[in-house]
Formats: sequence, structure tokens, C-alpha cells
Amino acid sequence: MKRMRIIIIAAAALLAGKAALAQGGTEALPFVRTDFGPALTGTAGAAVACTEQGAWGVFRSASAMAFPGSSSGLAGEFRISDGNTGFSGAALVKPVKKIGIGAGVSYLGGDAIGNFKTHSFLLSSGFAYGITDNLSIGINARFANQSLTETISYKGTSFDFGVLAKVAYAMTATFGLSALGSSVESASGTKYRQPANVYAGAEYVIGFDSGKLALDAMGEYYFSGNYGVALGAAFTYNQMVTVRTGYRHSSEWCVLPSHFAAGLEGRLGGFSLGASFAKLPLSNIVCISAGYSF
Repeated sequence: MKRMRIIIIAAAALLAGKAALAQGGTEALPFVRTDFGPALTGTAGAAVACTEQGAWGVFRSASAMAFPGSSSGLAGEFRISDGNTGFSGAALVKPVKKIGIGAGVSYLGGDAIGNFKTHSFLLSSGFAYGITDNLSIGINARFANQSLTETISYKGTSFDFGVLAKVAYAMTATFGLSALGSSVESASGTKYRQPANVYAGAEYVIGFDSGKLALDAMGEYYFSGNYGVALGAAFTYNQMVTVRTGYRHSSEWCVLPSHFAAGLEGRLGGFSLGASFAKLPLSNIVCISAGYSF
């Protein structure tokens, strides 16, 4: 019984946010800063300025949902990490030309503690408005819940505010604030903040007769003092097959650690099927995704 109590306490402390336990950090609900969708998971998060994220924009880049090139659709993703599984789904509707509205849900399983399995739940929504053909703004709103034991769980709301603009003939750039939200109170009464950050990214596209090459870069600074930067590339052949890769470098206690990623996505008509792999310091993540746009 004593051993089980120690395991529960240790697991709860870890899942509440390892950044909060180090160097006096105060971050909780770290999974709200998860990358979703093949464009981000395949480039280690570098493709935040990609205009073709589709429904996955409801989790992080809502401004892309109203940008030319984005279309209405549905998408789903199955995720495997260290034997734990999770599922995420998203939907985007563009009722008029300049507006995009979407919603998404994610459930990520965790470690088993006795007969209980830790898990995290995320419900997100996105709204985007295209001010011009070259400029759009977006807002994400999300509710997050993390269950650490049968009786201990944490929850919070947070918001993203972003801008996406075409700054040159073949270049787009984005800027925003992410994970701004309510504080989270632990079982002991200590309050932690969510991983709020400011970010910026850019994408440059080189066109070829039979395809295109997109070069991506992203940087983010967390209010906790942590940071992350990522570089990535995506080559698309004949609008049917896309190969992606990327690398992210993070500060030691950043909620999203340094890692390498690669991905492959195929399209046929409005259907798409993809897979990505990320190698993190303590685990590997495999994502299988499918989508339909119309």
C-alpha cells in the first residue's frame, strides 16, 4: 500500500508538468502544447506558417483556416507513444469565403497506476477571419483536463491569438500568443500556470514543374523562460505525395523537448493518408493520420 502511494504521488507530480518541478518552474497541463496533424508532426512543429493545415488549425494555427488554400474537411490522427495510445480528431467548415470555423478533440492515454490509467483530454475550437487574400487572423479556445488518479485531476482553459500573412510572392509568416489561460491548482494548493508562449514562424515555397519544396522555420519563447526553435522542409510531388522532415531544439526544461521528426503523406482526390515519426529523448511517437477535404 505504501509503495503504491509513492508511485501515485510520483506519477502525479510528473504528469502535472516536469517543468514545474525544475528550477522553480510553474507550468502545468503541458500537453496543451502538443503538435497535431501531419504538417506539424512531420516537421517537428516548424510548419506553423503553413497555409495548408486544414482542420488541424483548430488546435494551434486557427489563422490558417481562413487563408487561401485551406478548405473545409475532416481529419483524424491515431498516436502511439511508449505503448500508450491516443486519438485526435478535427473538423473545419468555411461557411463563407473569409471565415473558417472548426472544432477538435484529443484523448491521450498515459501510464497505468494500479487499475487506473492516467490520461489527458483536450477540447479545442478555432475561429478565423480573412481580412484580405494575404492576411488572416485567428483565435483558438480550448479546455484541458488531466486525470492523474481516480480522485485527482486538473483542468483549465486557454486561448491562442495568431496572425498569418503573405509577406512576399512565395513567403508566408505568422506571429501569435499561445496557451494564455487560467492557472491550475494542484492537490496541495500550489498554483501553476499553463505553458504560455509567444511564437513566430515563416514558410518559403520553391515551385518546380512537377512539385514544390516548402522550407519552414519557427521559434517560440515561453513566459517561464524556456524556448524552442525548429527547422523543417516538405517536398510535394505532383500534388499527390509529400515527404517531410524537421528538427526542434529546446531549452532543457521546455514542455516540448528537442527531437527529430519525419513524415510521409499521400493524397487522392479529397482523401489523404499520412504517417509521421518523432524521436524524443525519452520516447518515440508514431502518428497515423487520415483526412478528407471538400
